[in-house]
Amino acid sequence: MANNGDNLRIQVSFHAESESSYGVLVDLHFDSLGRNTSASRLEWFPKSKCTLEKVENVGWRDSYFLTAPKWLLDKKNVKYDAKISC
Repeated sequence: MANNGDNLRIQVSFHAESESSYGVLVDLHFDSLGRNTSASRLEWFPKSKCTLEKVENVGWRDSYFLTAPKWLLDKKNVKYDAKISC
């Protein structure tokens, strides 16, 4: 997760995309190697306020990072560690 002003960049798991929103799985769970293995729930984020970035991983599934306003993540009760920055 990286903090860019009032926006936070957090790792999510991609699920779906509509014309105006990203549907991502949040509250991720990681294995002992730090790889995302599952997620807790689906949340939708407006494209007008958020961006979604795909990072390719060789030998494991691709990673996705959502950049969203902190207030929106808090409103949707998305778990993130404010002490970690990328």
